[in-house]
Amino acid sequence: STAFRKLVDAYVFMFMKTGVLTEGLFVVKDIEFSTDLSTKPTEILKLIGSLEQKSSHPIAKAFLDQLKPPKDGWFSVENFVIREGLGIEGSIGDRIVRAGRRELFQNVDYTFIRRAENEERNGNVVVFMGCGDKVYGIAILADTLRPGMKDMAQSLHDLRKLVCILSGDSLHSVKGIAGQCGIENYVAEATAGEKCIEISFDKDPCVANV
Repeated sequence: STAFRKLVDAYVFMFMKTGVLTEGLFVVKDIEFSTDLSTKPTEILKLIGSLEQKSSHPIAKAFLDQLKPPKDGWFSVENFVIREGLGIEGSIGDRIVRAGRRELFQNVDYTFIRRAENEERNGNVVVFMGCGDKVYGIAILADTLRPGMKDMAQSLHDLRKLVCILSGDSLHSVKGIAGQCGIENYVAEATAGEKCIEISFDKDPCVANV
């Protein structure tokens, strides 16, 4: 078929990270809270859980699988917004609650930044959680590499194909997964629009978008 012919002729193989190289089934490994807070951790989790209720992202599902619904229900969220490539936010009472990348916040404790970078180098995803510009805590999520991905990448390398990862995740996280797969080329922190621009299988017969 035409599609198979294009695949055979392709020189560049661009793989999405989440759900292609990895299982796309996130699991919350750990949650760390700031020690300088007036808000209790249980209250923070209820705020974040209420926000994640509005999202259909696999990370939101991981949070909600981990958190038990409060007996008195989740908070009501207004003005819910998906900040493309960054995370989500919404108004709960007089607070603006945010969850996502570090860039959503201006006030970030260095200990969180350092741990996030270490976790991401191991291929984990880190979600910064907080209100307004202040980070209240971080959540560490793991996503399992699919079996055979490293062998697959090596087989393409042996055929002299160029293998690359395309992801909206942080640079450290994508680099960590790339290292596990033996892939040297990657594009990180890409928005949905940028992913569409980066490669088009239909327009460029030399590129296969997997």
